[in-house]
Amino acid sequence: MIYPEAVWYGHVTEADVDEIIESHIIGGKPVERLMLADSCLNTAACEHRKEKISGQ
Repeated sequence: MIYPEAVWYGHVTEADVDEIIESHIIGGKPVERLMLADSCLNTAACEHRKEKISGQ
């Protein structure tokens, strides 16, 4: 999570960290392709969670 914007990132790999730091933390622009939707926070109903569970 990036605070104070309360932006949650998901499915982040080590390769994504530099982009998040440069784009969001330094540049102030969130990395939209990695942002979790509000509907995916604190819920088992998240569409990404279903993909991961069904793929196991």
